[in-house]
Amino acid sequence: MTELIEYVDFLVNRWCESRNLEPLRMLLNGKESLNGLTDGWEEFRFELRTIRAQFAHELPEDEIDSLVAAIDIADEALERSDT
Repeated sequence: MTELIEYVDFLVNRWCESRNLEPLRMLLNGKESLNGLTDGWEEFRFELRTIRAQFAHELPEDEIDSLVAAIDIADEALERSDT
């Protein structure tokens, strides 16, 4: 979970600095939905995947890397909940 926080904080800071408001809004919306339950993880992952789909072409590589790493963590959390 610590890694997830680091990735999300990195993205929040970068998007605040660059005033990249739409992906920032989506990320914060997804982060707010994290409640420790499967539905919260699903909503968080949905927002991350939507950001990747809509903004990947304009994001720098380090932001894409953090975004993909956060998606991977959400995927792992949901896989654990299925077992």
